[in-house]
Amino acid sequence: MAHLCYIVWLIALAAMPATGQITHFIPSDSEVDSTRLIDPRLGYDTDFDVGVSRIENADGKRDPYFATAFLPEFSYGLFSGGLLLKLHLNLKGGGTRKEDYDTFSDFLGIVRFVQYAEKREGDRYARFGELEDATLGYGQFINFFRNSTSLDNQKRGIEGYYRLGNFQAEAVYSNVLAAEVYGLRGSYKPFRAEAGHRWQFLDAGVSLAGDLSRLGARVNPDIPGVPFLTDPSLQRPGILETPVGERASRIAMVGLDFGLPFLTTETSQTLAYLELAQILGYGRGASIGVLGDWKLENDLRFSAQFEQRLLGKEYLANYFNALYEVERYRRIGLEADGETIDALNTKQNLLLAQQDTRLGSYVSMSWRFARAFQFTWSYEYLWNQVNNGWFHLDTRLKSKDLPVYVRFSFDQVRAEPLQAQTNTGRKITLLRFDGAYQFFKYLMLGFGFRHSYEPVFDRGIPTGLKRRRRIEPRMRVVIPL
Repeated sequence: MAHLCYIVWLIALAAMPATGQITHFIPSDSEVDSTRLIDPRLGYDTDFDVGVSRIENADGKRDPYFATAFLPEFSYGLFSGGLLLKLHLNLKGGGTRKEDYDTFSDFLGIVRFVQYAEKREGDRYARFGELEDATLGYGQFINFFRNSTSLDNQKRGIEGYYRLGNFQAEAVYSNVLAAEVYGLRGSYKPFRAEAGHRWQFLDAGVSLAGDLSRLGARVNPDIPGVPFLTDPSLQRPGILETPVGERASRIAMVGLDFGLPFLTTETSQTLAYLELAQILGYGRGASIGVLGDWKLENDLRFSAQFEQRLLGKEYLANYFNALYEVERYRRIGLEADGETIDALNTKQNLLLAQQDTRLGSYVSMSWRFARAFQFTWSYEYLWNQVNNGWFHLDTRLKSKDLPVYVRFSFDQVRAEPLQAQTNTGRKITLLRFDGAYQFFKYLMLGFGFRHSYEPVFDRGIPTGLKRRRRIEPRMRVVIPL
């Protein structure tokens, strides 16, 4: 079946015509019709990667593979889409890698994304597929969320927003095949239609977010925040008396926000905002900040956000971030009497460990140039809590006019409490690098490095995630337009 899909898509790609495309930024409150600024012709671009790598399979064995992948992208007016068709040939035992296409989600993953419009451009935006920087509102609940950290169990979600008159609705859903992370926000600008009104862009919103999955809904009933076992039969008397995690209610949160723009022009906007949030059954938080997006010369745009936070007991801001899929449930090594026991910790359990009121800051900056260049970084920090913080970095450089291609992203979080009781997990990292240089007319050579977190099971019980590393030399074929 995998070979048939591979051949069909190869034929389809070879038959596609190709033209260029033009993208322009339209600020969210602009009255300009963005559809008039988009090239209506069909655009086509593709990457063809080949390389050799050693990949760890579900059985724990690391085998050498000859890896191939087609990553074509299409555009037509405001619509765009991309595919991912991969095939790994085993150089040791022959055959193909069964983990590539052994579930329905693997075949759904062939559709990398389908998108309408560009985020932050115009009054409508929608995307189906991989989500890498999904953000709801000002980011108090969902911020730079990534819906999959696994390469063998990729997920496809949806996100988008729609503005009609004075109202706007936003939505994020992480996995169309299962009940998992969701986010909804509705906002209202009561004076938007009154040009020149001092409160024309005053905005009020209500947000709801949560995780419908029971996967991470376990907590330590005895010592809040401390890792726990998933099954009483895994207990090892005389070594360490570790409690068995109990089921908790699914995580859900609700918030109110108010925004007041100032220094607003047709192409730029700066606003101050206030957010009040509650994690249901847990704690509360509040934040005040400034957010701006400005158009500079030569189609270059700069965005920045600075936020001060007051976080109450049992509350975490940016709960659904780029590393949530890792933090939701993960394996922790507990040491006792010179031995180590595999236990589990969840992000919901970490809420219980937050027993102090904390002050924090969050800052984010982004530079964008058309679709060719993007550089984004952010950092959050709590002033009165050690070993905390989340650093996010994402850089993308890709253009038909440049002989180089770069994609680099890095996330690191240090949010594990009671560090002395664990021998792993001090820093959770997620790293991706893809780079290539055009040494020949139609050929780019480079390599890719990737962190992924694959699920681990013990007698059918999820016992966390195991980090895997992949290094793949790559040859990128440049198909001339």
